[in-house]
Amino acid sequence: MKNLFLSLLFFTSFFTANAQMSISLPLERSVFQRNANGQASVAIAGQVRPGSPIGANFVIKYRTTSLDKNGNPLAAATIWNSGLASTPYAGVFKFSATFNTGWYLLEVGAFEGNNNFPTTSGAVKFGVGEVVFIAGQSNAQGTDGIVNSTVNPVFYDCVNSISNNQICKNTYQFPYIEKIVDGKLITPSGNRSAWFYGHLGKRIADELIPGTVVPTLFFNAAFTGSSVENWAATALDETATVKLPLLDGNICCANIFDWNSEGAAGQPYKSLKNSLTYFGSMFGARCVLWHQGESDNVLNTSESTYDSKLQIVLNKSREHFSNNLSWAISRATWYYGTVDPIVIAGQQKTRAYQGILQQGSSAAAIWNSDIIPASKRRADDNTHFIAPGLVEAGNQAFEAFKTGFGFTPIKNMTSVPATTAPSFTITKSGANVTIKAPAGYTYKWVGGDNHITTAFSSAQSITVSNSNWKSYRCYIISPTRTMVSQAVYTPMLAVGGAARMGAEEEALIENEEFASVRITPNPAKGKTIVRYILREPSLVRIDLVDFSGRILFSSDENACPAGNQAQTLDLSKFTSGSYICRIKIGSYFVSKLLALEN
Repeated sequence: MKNLFLSLLFFTSFFTANAQMSISLPLERSVFQRNANGQASVAIAGQVRPGSPIGANFVIKYRTTSLDKNGNPLAAATIWNSGLASTPYAGVFKFSATFNTGWYLLEVGAFEGNNNFPTTSGAVKFGVGEVVFIAGQSNAQGTDGIVNSTVNPVFYDCVNSISNNQICKNTYQFPYIEKIVDGKLITPSGNRSAWFYGHLGKRIADELIPGTVVPTLFFNAAFTGSSVENWAATALDETATVKLPLLDGNICCANIFDWNSEGAAGQPYKSLKNSLTYFGSMFGARCVLWHQGESDNVLNTSESTYDSKLQIVLNKSREHFSNNLSWAISRATWYYGTVDPIVIAGQQKTRAYQGILQQGSSAAAIWNSDIIPASKRRADDNTHFIAPGLVEAGNQAFEAFKTGFGFTPIKNMTSVPATTAPSFTITKSGANVTIKAPAGYTYKWVGGDNHITTAFSSAQSITVSNSNWKSYRCYIISPTRTMVSQAVYTPMLAVGGAARMGAEEEALIENEEFASVRITPNPAKGKTIVRYILREPSLVRIDLVDFSGRILFSSDENACPAGNQAQTLDLSKFTSGSYICRIKIGSYFVSKLLALEN
């Protein structure tokens, strides 16, 4: 007991208050599109906060642990790498590093002097892999009656989506990325299930690069009942309202579905465009998977019409996002048991023309979902896939990724890298802080991680009080990109770091912090309870870290409502000693010293 007390006393000198840090980039579970060399440049941004027992001089370092497809460590963490070799102004930091294809735990820490252990740190998962966008109609969007586990019974930690129903919205929520499991959707329009994309992600993780975990992130902008003419018309005119031929209306109209529509103008193409310019900006893009043609079977669309209309959609997507955007076009015409060779010829013509064009982008192999038989489709309409059909569709899409069916494999197509939001200039003056974005953009400043429609300023810079516990982000907008900045928190450290805080300041921090945290009992024997008060709904994870920096335990990341929360930790398997209990709340980390007497 005496030795434990001395150990606790020693480490308390490093943790005289809450050790606090934010990591606002990369976002938790982000996947960044890899380039032809299998790499991606990733922005790492965050902030060391008042309340941390940090001195006036410190540097920022980072390290990674490679994870397997289930999120377990494959090897020990790398050495700590230099991120910023000098003390960041007011504790706010941002730098970039290049990573190979893989699924990672990224740790970022603030180091003082010759210390081998960070005074404060945080950790997020992220990956370098494949970012896939989806467009088409209902057999791409997904229908009712599918449980994800009936298609893909094993869920991998590295297969991800944003599980928000954002269909028929003009702007999208701040991204909270999740592992695809039962009940998860694929934003913006995949609002029924993960359809066959969870299975596709599983095969990509297992087989795309032997011996390497390839993570995935999916975005589904498909629209049920849509025709190629619908897509072309709304690509040419964002004010156009079209009638979807199989629905006798538009799914964004109140008489079709009540999804809190923000209007049918520009849909369905608007969902794809907005997904690319928003999510594609943040994460990059491998390609658009195009699976559409059933409506055009019904409409008897000619080969030349299908080709010309689809060319419009491809060209506009490149104009609106990137000239290098690649497309993978499926053979999809099966409707009530019939297929349409004329529409198929139009799909093939588009692929062939794009292959000749060679303008830095391409269209990939024709993957043929028309060969999926009636026995693997719903009996009531002989069109939509059931679970065995979805497995086959996922397998075909994977073969398009890996082999290309004799054409360019998707994995070899030109990709679009993520666009890093420009860095801020921060100036402290008296009781205020000025945060300034670079010139030449449109700006939408929000509090926290709020929706762009909640913006309180459209100026290039904002000046805010440095005495309130708040955070700010800016949506930085160009004609082809909507970039999300790092988060900046107030109050900030004194310029160039901070002298260690006095007891009165620490008490103020304890009362005013974003999430007040208490651990009781502490010292603990066997079990302890982590109690915290959330000012707003947040994703929360608890890590137990030893003083060599190893993460010994991580809870699941859970969505918690605002208010009082408590989580019991069973620590009976750990030996007596001093540990760090690190609580992740959104992009914000609070570390507490924890003593065990097991």
